[in-house]
Amino acid sequence: MPKTNAILVDFQNVQVTLDALQSANIENVEVYIFIGQEQKLRVELVNNILNLKQKFKIELLQIEGNGNNALDFHIAYFLGRLSKESDNYFFHIISKDTGFDPLIKYLKNNKINCLREAEIKDIPILKMLKAGTARQKADIYKERLEKTSKPKKKKTLVSAIIACFAKAITEIEAEEIIKILIKDKELSIDDKGNVNYK
Repeated sequence: MPKTNAILVDFQNVQVTLDALQSANIENVEVYIFIGQEQKLRVELVNNILNLKQKFKIELLQIEGNGNNALDFHIAYFLGRLSKESDNYFFHIISKDTGFDPLIKYLKNNKINCLREAEIKDIPILKMLKAGTARQKADIYKERLEKTSKPKKKKTLVSAIIACFAKAITEIEAEEIIKILIKDKELSIDDKGNVNYK
């Protein structure tokens, strides 16, 4: 079963646009927008968010109370709550606040998938789906290899590449990506199908 991408937006830190929210319209996505207690939203944005609710799960969550990092703590709590409900989430915290990074490192060490991106468009799955050529896809997968476990067998690598692109590419396209990675000397594959990384 594919992971659900849970996008948690620090709206005090990143003012997401309608275009950014529409770009998040992929399979298995949930968007949670955290708003400060005193923060005001434009009526146009709220109306557009309400329209997007017909396409995917999107919620506005106004926090209670003010103070340094009050919104950050709400995001951390909500992330923890969702991760307890299901282990089928891949979390994306949308914030320029590097204070989230120690939490993300802790989550990864505890086998909870989580990344921080400065903007919604930086979410890897969205970048992957927009990539056109095999070269662009190979470059994106190369970045991905730096952050995830590396498949040890060619068959597993093909499956991992297909999954990485949300099953929007074929096995033949995955093989093309592997050829580019071999040419770039990122990896090699022996006669038994074992993958070795450089």
